[in-house]
Amino acid sequence: MQTVHWTWLGEPVQIQGRYEPVALGKINALNNFCIGIQSNWSGCTSCHAGFGWEDANFDFSQASAVDCLACQTCHIPAGAVKDPTKMYWDWSTAGQDLEEDVHTYLKIKGSFIYENNFTPEYYWHSGIRDRYLFGDEIDPNQVTILNPPAGDISDPTAKIFPFKVHRARQPYDLSPFTPSGAELSFVSDTNTIFAGDLITAEDGSIYFQPQVENQGLYVLGHDSRAWFRLRLRRSHAA
Repeated sequence: MQTVHWTWLGEPVQIQGRYEPVALGKINALNNFCIGIQSNWSGCTSCHAGFGWEDANFDFSQASAVDCLACQTCHIPAGAVKDPTKMYWDWSTAGQDLEEDVHTYLKIKGSFIYENNFTPEYYWHSGIRDRYLFGDEIDPNQVTILNPPAGDISDPTAKIFPFKVHRARQPYDLSPFTPSGAELSFVSDTNTIFAGDLITAEDGSIYFQPQVENQGLYVLGHDSRAWFRLRLRRSHAA
């Protein structure tokens, strides 16, 4: 709460022609971009870190007025603004004799969907993540999030971050083995919908490998730090 980004006022520095050190920031300095905030408090402060900052009497020590948005939430309103990024990967279509294109379909990998200038999805994030590891159990009745961010509205360390969410349909093991001598088969007319393969291992065991949806989350800004810093320098230049 004491950062320049929050208070718009830096530590006092010595300025040529001034007898005493002066604290400078957008709150008291003029510039040749937006001139100054004094004539438009509500407009200038509406997209900044404080709730209810409407005039010079704003209480910066009021913890309840702190915005829960991460800097990237406002400064990175869109992802893949230059080159498209892969948003969806369907492994279940692999192996088909379809026309191949590195951005839409490859026989050895399946189908893809790329997007650019996409709107992020927003989630609470405390800077800590969980990770799905090989062998962890999943619930086949719901989407598996491979790297869910920790944090929620009750976590004082969490902020709302913009994410790129990559979704995919990929195989998983329903059961590694069947009982000895058993052979898997599917009965028709049972209204059961499935997608997958019956796999026979080298030792003769048989198992079903169906498809399941999963998704991975990526914090926007992590791979665009240079661009993010450039934007910050330009938008905060006094």
